[in-house]
Amino acid sequence: MISSNRTKIFISYSHKDTRFLNELLPHLSYLEKNELIDLWSDTKICPGDNWKEAIEAALVSTKIAVLLLSIDFLNSPFIADSELPPLLAAAETKGVKILPIVLRPCTLPESISKFQAVNHHLKPVTLMRRSEREELWAKLAAMIREIQTKQAYVQSAESNLTNNQQVHSPHEEKAEMPTENNFTRTPPPQLTLSPHFEDRVLYHLVALTGPYPLPLGSGVSEADLAKCLADELGISPDFPHNSQFHISEARSIVLAAVTMLEQKELLEAIKVFGTWTIRPTLAGRRSVEQWNEKWRKSQLKTQNIFTGDSPDFKILTPPVFQTNAQNWIDVNANGQRIEIKNIGKENAYHIYAALFGCETYIVPNTMPQKRIDLEGFHWRDYSGCPLEPGDTLTLTLVRHRDRLDGKQELGDYQLYAPQEPSLYDVMHNPSLPFHSARLTLTYHDRFGHKYAQTFDYDHHKKSWVYLAYPRAITVDFFDLLRSKDKESISSINRNQANGHRNILYQLFFAELLERLREARPGITNAKKTQPENFCFFGAGKTGYMFNWAFTKNGIKTELIINVPGNRAATKEAFDTLYEQRATIEKEFGQSLIWDRLEGKESHIFLLRLATIDAPIEELEHTKKWAVETMIKFADVFKKRIKSL
Repeated sequence: MISSNRTKIFISYSHKDTRFLNELLPHLSYLEKNELIDLWSDTKICPGDNWKEAIEAALVSTKIAVLLLSIDFLNSPFIADSELPPLLAAAETKGVKILPIVLRPCTLPESISKFQAVNHHLKPVTLMRRSEREELWAKLAAMIREIQTKQAYVQSAESNLTNNQQVHSPHEEKAEMPTENNFTRTPPPQLTLSPHFEDRVLYHLVALTGPYPLPLGSGVSEADLAKCLADELGISPDFPHNSQFHISEARSIVLAAVTMLEQKELLEAIKVFGTWTIRPTLAGRRSVEQWNEKWRKSQLKTQNIFTGDSPDFKILTPPVFQTNAQNWIDVNANGQRIEIKNIGKENAYHIYAALFGCETYIVPNTMPQKRIDLEGFHWRDYSGCPLEPGDTLTLTLVRHRDRLDGKQELGDYQLYAPQEPSLYDVMHNPSLPFHSARLTLTYHDRFGHKYAQTFDYDHHKKSWVYLAYPRAITVDFFDLLRSKDKESISSINRNQANGHRNILYQLFFAELLERLREARPGITNAKKTQPENFCFFGAGKTGYMFNWAFTKNGIKTELIINVPGNRAATKEAFDTLYEQRATIEKEFGQSLIWDRLEGKESHIFLLRLATIDAPIEELEHTKKWAVETMIKFADVFKKRIKSL
C-alpha cells in the first residue's frame, strides 16, 4: 500500500534525452495544471537550490516513476547510484509504480526489464513518427491518470471505512433529506424493465462516449446512464443528480446491468467505492455497431432528404484547373487542397474525401475519347480528427490511379465523375450547367452512423453545388479501402506516403519562395513549385542556378554551375570562384562546401540537418535558415557571376 505522503510523479531521464522530456511535459503539465497530479522533474529546481537535496526529497515522496530509457540513461552514474536504487526499492516495499519508456535501442538490466514498458522495446521512440510519439505521450498521461484515480478510490474507501466506525449520538439531529419518491414519475407498483435491459445500457453507453476508444480512466457514470433510461426506470431525469440516487433501487438496477455486461467483456468499470467510471470495450462497440447494421438492413432505403441533425458540409475552395483549359482539372497536380466547413449541428468523424475530374479523364469507356491509361484517376484524403460545427478543415487530397474497391461505387453511390456535356448541348444551350468536378465526402456522426454527401463544381456559378444532401449509408470510403478485393493495404500506404511526401515538399518550397520575395523583392520571379525534393531558380546568368534541396543528410542551400554543353567553362567558372574562397567565406561568416564533380556540374553549398516531416517548430527554424542563407548566396555570388 502506498503511503499518503507519496504524491509525486517523478521523471528520471538523461540530459542527453531532454528533447523527449520536452515532448512529454506538456501532456503531464495539463494534468498538473488541473491539480490532477503532482509532477516533478529536475526542471523544477531553481537557481540557488541544493539540487541533490531537492532530488532526494522528490524521490522520498514519489508515487509513480517514469523512466525515459536510453543507453545514456543506463550509463549515467548519478541515475545508477542515486535515483534508480531508491525507486526500485520503493517499488518492492512501498508499492511505487515504475513506468519505463524505451527512447532508444538498448539492453536493459533485469532490475528494469521486469517492469512492463509503456511502448514495445522493438519500437523505441526514436523510430516513431511525430504523431506516434504524441499518441505514446497521451497514453502515458492516461495511464498515470488511471493509476491516480484507482489509488484515490482506495484511499477514499479506507477513509469511508474509518468514518463508518464512528458512533453517532442518539440525540443528534439529522436534516431531512429528499427521498427517491420526491423525484419519481409515480412509477407502477412493480417496476417492469424492457427485455434485454442490459443491451439498452450498452447502447446508451456507446452513444454517450462517442465513436472513439476512451483513454484509460475515462468514461461515464451510472448516473449518466440512468438519466438516459429514466423512463424505463420510472424516475425523473433530475433524480440521478440527487444525493439519494446513490442508495436508490434505480442505481442498483443500472449497476447490475453494468456488472452483467462487464462479465461478458463488453464494458470496463472502475468500481472501488463511490461513483463508478464506465466505458465500453472494443467488443461492446462492435456489438452496438452490429445492432445498428441489422436495424438499417431492416429499414427501407433512406430517402435523399437532409434531416438537419447530422453533420453537413459546405465546400469553400475550388479545385485546381488547367491554366490553358479552365474546364478541366489539372491532371498533373499531385495534390488538391480543398477547404470544407461543417455547417451542421453535430460533430463529424472519420472524414474521407474523393475528388473526380470531368468524365473524359475518369471513365473513358463512356466517351468516344478513350483514355485507358487514366482509368480510375482521382484524388483522395482522410482525416481522423473530429470536426465540430462551425469549424473548417483543409484537406490535402493526393492523386491516385486505382478504383477503390474494383467497382468504383459506394453502395448505391456511383463514384464516376460528372458527365461531360455533348458538343450538341454546348452549341444549342450555352447556359447548360457544366459540372467539371465532383467531390464526395463520407463521414460518421457521434453515434457511428455513416453518411455520404456529394458536390459538383458548377463552372457557370464558380461554386460548388449540392448533388446529394447528407444521407445514411452502410459502406463508406474507409470500408472500401479495407476491402479484400483491393491490392495490399501496405503497398497502398507506401504509395500514398510517397505522394503525400512530395506534396509536403511542394508546399514547403512554395512558402520559401513567398518568404524570399517578401524579404528581398526582385531576387526572383519564380512562384510555381513542383512536387519534388528540390526547388531552383536562375542566378542571373545562363548556366548558374540557386537551389534548395532535401538530401538524406538534410537540406542545403546552394549555387549550381552547369554551363550548357561546355564542361570546360563549368570547370573554369568553379575554379575562378574557388580562388576567391577565403574572401567569399569571410563575407558569409562561415565555411562553405565546395564540390566540383568531374565532367558534371559543380556545387557550392551550405547544409543543415532537417527532414520534411519534422515537427512544425523545427520546420519553422529550417524555413528561416533557408531564406537567410539564400539571401546571402544572392548577395555574395550574383555580383561575381556577372563578371565570369
